[in-house]
Amino acid sequence: MTESAIAVIGCGNIGSRVLQALARLDRPATIHAIDPVPTALARARERVAELGSVARARIVYGDRIRSLPDTIDLALVATCADTRRATVEALLERARVRHLVLEKFLFQRADDYAAVGERLAASSARCWVNLVRRAWPGYQALKRQLAGDRRLEMQALGPDFRLASNAIHYIDIYAYLTGVHVSDYDGSGIDREPMASRRAEFRELSGILRGAGAEGRRVTLASHRTSKLPFVIQFFTPELHWIVREVERKAWCASAETGWAWREADFEGLDVSAMTEAYGEILERGTSVLPTLEESAKDHLNLLAVYNRHWFGADGARAACPIT
Repeated sequence: MTESAIAVIGCGNIGSRVLQALARLDRPATIHAIDPVPTALARARERVAELGSVARARIVYGDRIRSLPDTIDLALVATCADTRRATVEALLERARVRHLVLEKFLFQRADDYAAVGERLAASSARCWVNLVRRAWPGYQALKRQLAGDRRLEMQALGPDFRLASNAIHYIDIYAYLTGVHVSDYDGSGIDREPMASRRAEFRELSGILRGAGAEGRRVTLASHRTSKLPFVIQFFTPELHWIVREVERKAWCASAETGWAWREADFEGLDVSAMTEAYGEILERGTSVLPTLEESAKDHLNLLAVYNRHWFGADGARAACPIT
């Protein structure tokens, strides 16, 4: 089997977990872990060391994209949103990239989506977005049970879950389950007072964000600053009701077919560090359960428009959204 050349660009919290997943690949591989920040590279080394003998790949650490080889079979870009476009462009200037995975939230400016899409089309690189819940066996089981039912409604609510950064995960799951992209957003329930992000240069949101799916089916995301309730997601059609608690990896299911009797079930999820099989599929077959950049850009741009209206008003469509 030919050795794969892999790059992880950005070795912070998410990037170092991606590195753990890739280090477990059951195939010959050299992984180039790139980050200009020494503490991030140190974290990456520590997390690979945690794997012990499970880590099979050879890891090469570096602080510059120009240290990469000329051809990359798979690159994962896990930098912040404010630098992601520049990082992707620098990567494509340096190397021929066959497959690319980008971390969310993709980009801060609406113009970046078309610019990066055109650049990728010219390079022939195939690109996906790292919205990992699509790979969770729990959501895959729910998708099979729904069988494409577009009447699905969804609610996700609980204590502060960093609405601006993480809404895309749940909007994407709705698209995955139904084939419908949420539209017609109502941001009037978002709290006016912004929240500090984990990084000083970014901001977060709390409050209620509403949207609509097919035929006006409701999607509601509610992130409450002072709530002590557990985070819960509900999915329901006229014939089906699921309650999911992701942290506990549990679900409760009821349906008209069973007389609405509740059944408790395990709800299997995957940490980013356990995405080895999903990333291996990209290398082996050039396919992925993850959404393509083209597909995910629709949802990102819709959310970006809501955020910018909230922060900058009607004239803020082209502003840089302060999201990480």
